[in-house]
Amino acid sequence: MSVAPPDLSREIAVSSTHVERPAPLRVLTLRRDQVDAEVLRKWRDLANRSCHHNAFLLPEFVTSSWHHLDSREDDVLLVVEEPTYGRWLAAGAFHLYQATRKLAVPHALASRCRHTYRTGLLLDNELRREALDALLKYLAAQGNLLQGLEFPLMRLDSVLAHELEQAALRNGQFWQAIPERESPAVFPELISEEYLEQHWSKNRRKSLRRHKRMLAELGEVRLEFRETPAQVSSSIEMFFHLENLGYKS
Repeated sequence: MSVAPPDLSREIAVSSTHVERPAPLRVLTLRRDQVDAEVLRKWRDLANRSCHHNAFLLPEFVTSSWHHLDSREDDVLLVVEEPTYGRWLAAGAFHLYQATRKLAVPHALASRCRHTYRTGLLLDNELRREALDALLKYLAAQGNLLQGLEFPLMRLDSVLAHELEQAALRNGQFWQAIPERESPAVFPELISEEYLEQHWSKNRRKSLRRHKRMLAELGEVRLEFRETPAQVSSSIEMFFHLENLGYKS
């Protein structure tokens, strides 16, 4: 069962002294069918300013996963916006739930597909405090409609986790990490043949070479970095398209 998206017109009176004209921040809930070119532009702009860098929160990743792998009627974007200039200060993709075993109240659960390894929020680097205060005040004003946020797979040593904890304390709200676990990480800049020799087993390295040969029989195999928004978008879209064609989908 899903809970209806909260009222889009509610404004939270949290002013910032960092912008030229102080204005009340507002919190919006946007459905998937409301994500147009202007929404994508603001989303990408926030990603470039965010203090929390997470590839799984980029619009290209989220919208492609919605289209190919993980589509629900209650998919929404929660957005904190500075309305004078229309600038986004925080944004995240969520599913709306009445309750789960971990959080037994109506809440928004950070959305993820099976390829999402980190959840969280994009958060403006300069106005992160104001943005989170606006978001938490918005939650407090929702009554029984929406009483919490849940972020599975969020790094507890990240800037975002620290800012969320501090915002909860400032606003008299509850923060809890349930449960905590360690997870492995790969740093591409460190990977080399020497790295693989040290950290991969002989059988795994042999399997890698075998699969490279199999790919080479189908065409040229090369490693290249995709950096521009257009390149990233087309690459993610192709990846999810291929995933959707798999027999395990």
